Amino acid sequence: MDLPLGPPRDVPHRARVINVQVEHMLDGTFRISTPHARGWAAVARTQAELARGLSQAFIETSVAAYARGRGEAYDLDVLTSHVPGDPLANRPPQRVRSRSPQRRKSHSPADWQKVAMTDQSGSMWRSPAGRMYGEATLAVQSVIRKRRSMGLPT
Repeated sequence: MDLPLGPPRDVPHRARVINVQVEHMLDGTFRISTPHARGWAAVARTQAELARGLSQAFIETSVAAYARGRGEAYDLDVLTSHVPGDPLANRPPQRVRSRSPQRRKSHSPADWQKVAMTDQSGSMWRSPAGRMYGEATLAVQSVIRKRRSMGLPT
């Protein structure tokens, strides 16, 4: 009896695409593994076991990615040895952190445009990125201050 697989569950931080290696063994079984979860493998004798093995590959990939993200060693990776040139093969856990936080790009106050509104709400300001801000917002108040110091009309 063939059952449909159905759509993937909407689980945050879950892998949606993985690389899978399927080997046809001499005894007729299939060995399923993935380089994203080194040390994990499944053996399938039937179509149902093959589908279950693919599902398990997604789960193990998510577990391995979670461990790497936390700076921990994936528990099954200890079953593998170091392979020179393979970044996933038994490497010490490491987390790359930025030395300085990313700053958002700031635009020149001269690039902002004042837009007159037809109703009683006053005026709005359009940022160079195209977003609209009310005149009472902190961002616009800062722009107005800077435009006045630059001698630009407000």
